[in-house]
Amino acid sequence: MEQIIKANNKQSVVPDEAFIALDQFHKQLQQYYRQASKKIASPLYYERRSREISNDSDISVTKQQIVTLHSQIRAYVSVYLKEPHLVYSNNPTYILKTVRTNLFANTDCCAPYFTSSYIVFKVREFIRRNYILSYNKYHYFVYYIAFLFRVFSANSINPYPASNTKDNEKEKQMIIDIFSDEERVKDIIGRCKQTIDAVLSKSEFKHENWKYIAPTTSFENAVIEEVVKELKE
Repeated sequence: MEQIIKANNKQSVVPDEAFIALDQFHKQLQQYYRQASKKIASPLYYERRSREISNDSDISVTKQQIVTLHSQIRAYVSVYLKEPHLVYSNNPTYILKTVRTNLFANTDCCAPYFTSSYIVFKVREFIRRNYILSYNKYHYFVYYIAFLFRVFSANSINPYPASNTKDNEKEKQMIIDIFSDEERVKDIIGRCKQTIDAVLSKSEFKHENWKYIAPTTSFENAVIEEVVKELKE
């Protein structure tokens, strides 16, 4: 049936991303989210098709708990592909074309996709509640903070290969465990905040509008340089 849907819709102007969520990997990812979420207080749901989760009367869910294809792309590209600048100034269609060979491979483990979404979800939650991170400033840097949270949690800037199931599963569980420990969360979020502030204090960024800094490669490179330095200390 899905092959027929693809064939019929190819006759009209529909972006390729509309068909991506029909692939087998995304079915597996959706099921993975359901299984992984059984272990967390606020479950996340991967929505392959528009409103399929929110329209399901058997699931009680908030908007923040739904991960769409677009939000999944942004989270994974930021946290595991280490390119948070991409997700600010470009729409997901462009991002997908830019990094397509590094996304949604059938050999990929589902864990880092879930982990990246979970980190973004939790960081947004802290910012909404003004918990450690103030909304006025740090909502501009959500994806950088999510990227940094994973780096400081793992004590490494380099993620495991996406096909490495064993280690990615361990890292996912480690992240979940960290978020259940308020003191550890405060410590890591504090380090993320310190890193962002250190870069923003540099002369080339000091007087720039935060909104326009986040999408730049120069800011991203400066953040990576700063976190690498901090990991060595």
